[in-house]
Amino acid sequence: MKEFLLYSKETENKIRWDTFIEEVKFELYIPKWRIPDNPPDQIKCYFDFSNNLSIGKRLSKSEAIKDPELKKLPIISKIIKHSDKTKTIRFDPDGNKDEWEIGSPYIPISIIPNGDTESAIIKVEWV
Repeated sequence: MKEFLLYSKETENKIRWDTFIEEVKFELYIPKWRIPDNPPDQIKCYFDFSNNLSIGKRLSKSEAIKDPELKKLPIISKIIKHSDKTKTIRFDPDGNKDEWEIGSPYIPISIIPNGDTESAIIKVEWV
């Protein structure tokens, strides 16, 4: 499944893009260190609930600082179910919190097959 998200707001350490998915707001926060130097107005977000996408090597903050061109690469992150909410499920990226390339997404239950999953892969492309 693919969704386009629009730039929404900037916080001290992150930028947020969002969209409505079946009347539920989906927001994705990305740390500033992981965003290309000219943040796009729109991003493309893919959800893989079958965990078929290859994750590959994560980009570290030090690598992004050393070579800013690397920030243009897509983000591919495995996310693990954290908790159920009313209309969403909160996921946390896999691995050390200090190395996460995205914030914890709250994914609308309506797009999750059978309304439940323990993990997924999310891919973000800069548009």
